[in-house]
Amino acid sequence: MPDPNDDFDEIEQALRQAAKDHRIELEDGDEPEEVKLELGNYADPSMSDEELAIKQADLESKLAKISAESGLPDVDENADPSELNEVEVELDERLKKLETSAKAARANEHLRIGDQAQQRKAERSAALGLGIGMSIAYAIIGMPILGFFVGMLLENSAILANGKMIGALVGIVLGFGFMIVQLKRYSDRQ
Repeated sequence: MPDPNDDFDEIEQALRQAAKDHRIELEDGDEPEEVKLELGNYADPSMSDEELAIKQADLESKLAKISAESGLPDVDENADPSELNEVEVELDERLKKLETSAKAARANEHLRIGDQAQQRKAERSAALGLGIGMSIAYAIIGMPILGFFVGMLLENSAILANGKMIGALVGIVLGFGFMIVQLKRYSDRQ
C-alpha cells in the first residue's frame, strides 16, 4: 500500500519548486544544457534540441493552465516590485495553508494506521481465543463420548466389565487434561 505521506511530500516539493521557478528568468544566451538543468525531471541529456523545445512548450502550457486556475494575477516582467511582493505574499499564504492541511492529514493518517494496527491485534487475539475455546469444548464433549464407545467395544468383546463407564470416565479425565494444557499454553502466549 503506498504511503499517503509521500503524496503530500511530493505536492509540497512541487509547490516549492514552482515558487522557485516563478522567479527564474532565462537569458537569451543560455546554452541548451543550462535549459535542460532548469527543466529538471522533464529533460533528458540525450534529448535533441527539438525534443527539448517540445517539452519546454508543454511545460509552459501547463504552467499557463495552472496560473489561470490559481486565480493569481498575471505579472509582467517589467511590473512594479510591490506588485511582485503581493503575489509572493499570496503564494506564501497559500503554501502555508497547504502545509498546514498536509500536516493535519499526516497526523490523521498516523492515527488511522495506529487504530487499524490495534484493531488487527485485538481481532487476532479474539480469533485465537475462539479457536482454543472451540477445541476445548470439542475435547470435553468428544473425549467422554469416544471413551464410552471404546468401553462399549471392550465390554462387548468380554475383555472388560463396566467398560462403558470406565471408558467415559477416562474420556472425561483426558478431556479436562487437554483443557488444562491448552489454557496454560494460551496464558503463556499472553
